[in-house]
Amino acid sequence: MNRGLGSLVLLTTLGVVAGCTDEPVVATPIEPTPDSLATPPPISGGTLAITEGLAVASDPTVDKLFIVDIAGASILREVVLTPGDQPGRVVKGGAGEVFVVLRGGGAVAQIDLADGAVKRVPVCAAPRGIDYDEATDQLFVACVGGELAIFNGDLELASMMQLDRDLRDVVFVNGKIVVSRFRSAEVLVVDPLVGRTTARSKPMNYMSPNLARQFEATVAWRMQELPNGNVAVVHQRALLDPVPGSVPEFPEQGSYTGSGSGLCDEVIVHAAVTQFDPDAPDAPVTTTNAGGAAGPLVLPVDMAVSPDGATLAVAGAGNDVVYRDGTNFLQTSDGMLECFIAPPEFSTPLPKMQPVAGEPVAVAFADNGNLVVQTRQPAGLVLSNGARVEFGGASRRQIGHSMFHRAASPVSPLACASCHPEGREDGRVWNFQDVGARRTQDISGGVLETKPFHWDGAFDDMHAFMSEIFVNRMGGSEMPVDRISGLEEWIDQLDHVPTSAPADGAAVARGEELFFSDALACSSCHAGAKLTNNTTVEVGTGRPLQVPSLIGLWSRAPYMHDGCAATLRDRFATTSSCGGGDFHGKTSQLNEAQVDDLITYLESL
Repeated sequence: MNRGLGSLVLLTTLGVVAGCTDEPVVATPIEPTPDSLATPPPISGGTLAITEGLAVASDPTVDKLFIVDIAGASILREVVLTPGDQPGRVVKGGAGEVFVVLRGGGAVAQIDLADGAVKRVPVCAAPRGIDYDEATDQLFVACVGGELAIFNGDLELASMMQLDRDLRDVVFVNGKIVVSRFRSAEVLVVDPLVGRTTARSKPMNYMSPNLARQFEATVAWRMQELPNGNVAVVHQRALLDPVPGSVPEFPEQGSYTGSGSGLCDEVIVHAAVTQFDPDAPDAPVTTTNAGGAAGPLVLPVDMAVSPDGATLAVAGAGNDVVYRDGTNFLQTSDGMLECFIAPPEFSTPLPKMQPVAGEPVAVAFADNGNLVVQTRQPAGLVLSNGARVEFGGASRRQIGHSMFHRAASPVSPLACASCHPEGREDGRVWNFQDVGARRTQDISGGVLETKPFHWDGAFDDMHAFMSEIFVNRMGGSEMPVDRISGLEEWIDQLDHVPTSAPADGAAVARGEELFFSDALACSSCHAGAKLTNNTTVEVGTGRPLQVPSLIGLWSRAPYMHDGCAATLRDRFATTSSCGGGDFHGKTSQLNEAQVDDLITYLESL
């Protein structure tokens, strides 16, 4: 249960020696411009919808919606929202309107396309997914806190369900509500009549055929309905096998990515697409790489399916490409596309990997089947004929933001955000050969105030961290001081996921009293504004570890440095050695009700 910068660059640089390349795809420069906006939010993707010949694009950096006439390649209207709203997913509603999730505003808004009028209602602390069903005039909104809200088309709340946390996208198909979970890539099928989850599934584990490396599904960036009534999820897959602790002297004998002789699907984090049948969620699902011979996409943040169901497009924000293929590949049983390693001199442009400069963050098909791509910087749309519609205004580029989201090099298959999606963490426990199991650390909420960094507090500042992990341990190049400083500046502005309001305020108060009591001694280490004293101590886990901040704890399961506690209740179980027992807060004397109160307080932080 720790956070800091233990894996920020640790996993970012694993792909430097990957070897997968496509010559036309060139990394966007990351130098800041004088009029850049100071702290653009992390990339979330999926911010584009098309309706009635119009493209409607959210721009969370400037808190605006842009309504674009596709045929005329011109902006018809800019809809200015409240500062901090961070508009996200957009869906078309009834005639002449769209709905948009306000990720930072905790609300959903209805936008009149004719005059730009905005009607908004609060929904939850952290709304993410949205869908509208015209036949029933219902709007569905999924929230990180597990809330699933159903509104009518006039934004009147009809019902609110409580599901598992970390919800991402929602689609209504064949009378069922299908919801994805972000970090686990799990898909839930919800019966609206009973208001609960009736089935759940996730993509199958994957074995790469060349080096026989095992992978599991993680980070479901986007879920979309398919014309056949199924849903498709574009997600990442992450290595289950041990990760080497240093760069091998001879990469062909096995590197982090297996790049010397392996297939592109052996990169430790790579993109894939999985199809689910909501009527048979427990049946085998189909999985395929979203990569092709050009190598895996970096940050597959959005996906779209053509109106005729024949074509699928995936946006790779981290390496400036849009992948396009026929949806028939979703029907294959072996889940493999051609994905090979070729020396750069043999690389040729590949039609499935379309270079789109400017960080493609969203894709959508028009009714005629033409693809529209939204880019983050320069902010605008790329139309099927290559024309651009620029949104204008200040540059959205910031050096730290770019470093965090871009592939580590033009041939690298990974970015920091591959393992820290949306500036937080992927919920995974990685198995490192030299140190064992290590939980990906959260880096949001002002991480610079929690120095020293890393699980064992070995690095006093980011410069020492980058020098040791990025250069010595990972074999990367020394980073210029200004870029490290830019990365520090941007990361330190990352906010925690907003916490849903606790249902039982009295339990929170009782738990807080326990937490700060001398009897439990929790606050002897977890003190101050961030509930950490920034020291490294032994708490019964076998090694000294850095005291974590507890702010935002509710969203960071599993817990402990090795992820041994799936829930906070597991952390406090007296029958388990996972939490360190009374060396880690004197909690063994608490009864079940008191443990409940303590957990309620911790989850309110």
